[in-house]
Amino acid sequence: MGGVEFARALAYLPHLKLAQRREGVQITPSEWRWSVLFALLVSILISAPYLVAIGSQTEAWRFGGVLVGAEDLNSYFAKMNQGAHGAWLFTSPYTAQAQSGIPLYLFYLLLGKLSGPDFANRVLTFHLARVVCGIAFLLLAYRFMAEFLSDSTSRKLALFLVTFGGGLGWLVVFFPTARGSASFESSLPLEFFSPEAFSLLMLFSLPHLLLARSLLICSLLAYLKQRPVWAGLVLGVGVFIQPAIAPIVWGVLGMATLLEMIQTRPTTLRQVWAAIRSLLVVGVISLPPFLYFFWLIAVQKQHSQYLPTPPVWQYALAFGLYAPFALRGWKSLWHTRPELARWLSAWVLLLPILFMLPLGVNRRLVEGFYLPLVAVTVLGFNVQPGLWLRRLRLFIIALLVLSSSLFMMGAFRSAALPAEPAFLPQDKLSAFAWLNSNAPPGAVVFSSFATGNQIPAYTHLLAYAGHAIETPNSAEKHAVILAFFNSQTHLTERLALLTQNNIRFLFYGPEEQQLGQFNPSTWPALKERFRQGAYSIYEVDPGD
Repeated sequence: MGGVEFARALAYLPHLKLAQRREGVQITPSEWRWSVLFALLVSILISAPYLVAIGSQTEAWRFGGVLVGAEDLNSYFAKMNQGAHGAWLFTSPYTAQAQSGIPLYLFYLLLGKLSGPDFANRVLTFHLARVVCGIAFLLLAYRFMAEFLSDSTSRKLALFLVTFGGGLGWLVVFFPTARGSASFESSLPLEFFSPEAFSLLMLFSLPHLLLARSLLICSLLAYLKQRPVWAGLVLGVGVFIQPAIAPIVWGVLGMATLLEMIQTRPTTLRQVWAAIRSLLVVGVISLPPFLYFFWLIAVQKQHSQYLPTPPVWQYALAFGLYAPFALRGWKSLWHTRPELARWLSAWVLLLPILFMLPLGVNRRLVEGFYLPLVAVTVLGFNVQPGLWLRRLRLFIIALLVLSSSLFMMGAFRSAALPAEPAFLPQDKLSAFAWLNSNAPPGAVVFSSFATGNQIPAYTHLLAYAGHAIETPNSAEKHAVILAFFNSQTHLTERLALLTQNNIRFLFYGPEEQQLGQFNPSTWPALKERFRQGAYSIYEVDPGD
């Protein structure tokens, strides 16, 4: 039924009606039923690779619950593990350094309390949260589109693009010479590594970002309906999930207010106050939690992140194809809903400013922009262009969803071929189980960086290093790990490293063996406590 409705939406493209001024947004019960069905079908489709992965398990290989972004998702499982063991404040499990808890990642700490410490239950709870947050986001996105688009056909097409749309990032896959940089992220489409730019990656693997985007939408809708107190409260809650959404909402509302004042030219203090009052209410309510997190992260450096803005050419590939239709839609919107046209204008003008702010997470600040961009793009489809452009519409839509199609194909491929990091060898899991049963909670384990990323997800222990962001000075510690396994490193240097960092156990498997010729079984300071297959665990005994 959902597919039939979408096909009908595409067939009616040439006949869509322009948005009309109306007193209130009207969404019929049948539209809501369609939206719910669409959201359920999307959830099934996006969850299908995970079901394939479960079916691809063998006695030697077990599915680890993730298919993309293993480093980050393992860290979320580790945070859930902390919550399951009673933590209400976050401390990084990817360092041996002493630290005080901070109220970050409350979403995953709470999920851990719901799931309990069992790893399988944590994985199940994570994906249930992903599905629930995904459905909520899609329904709110439909409500958001209804502000811009007056007919159900346009809204349905917009929701389809919000879900599966991308840009021309797939050109990076087929034409590698277009990359222009040797960095890893520059070798991938923006759709594959920047969840804030589009939606599919969020729907596939990031429930906390889905929740944050949903709260961003609710805050904007509340403000649009002249309920600034609710807008500020919702935004304040969202800050606890993703602090970066606050400057986005403030910036968009502030810039839109400025544009309105430039247009209306208020001449009295009363008129100025009327223009900025709602904006100030939102800011006063939502500013305190943001300032607290900004102080913790930017000033106290308790959890620094660095997510710089990708190259401009990647955003040009991602959003460039929308531009001609979006411009047509914006012109139409200016005549029917000028307040929404100002919002979009404000967002476009704001993005370069947000990218330059000293927040360290500038890539996150494109969050939410895709929704109004899709809305005015679909509205632009309604404006009658030349005959040749009308015939190209379906082809353009196909180009916009090609990156998502490639992404899903890759996910199914990873799900069908047991290999790390999506799957883990059973012997490695047995080693983790031994640590969980025999090592004291909070003990530090030394290993390769890749194994260190997995240890806190599967055990109640700390890794010396294992996460690019949550391990302080991760690049330096990566070099320390390489030096430790180098056969030329003196034993006294190794012993100093282990004792100075209170390292209790050494994990030794194929990943560690590839780092150097050091053989831990020949060193008396290490006592072998576990061996299965290619995996061994040694306990540090500095007395020898």
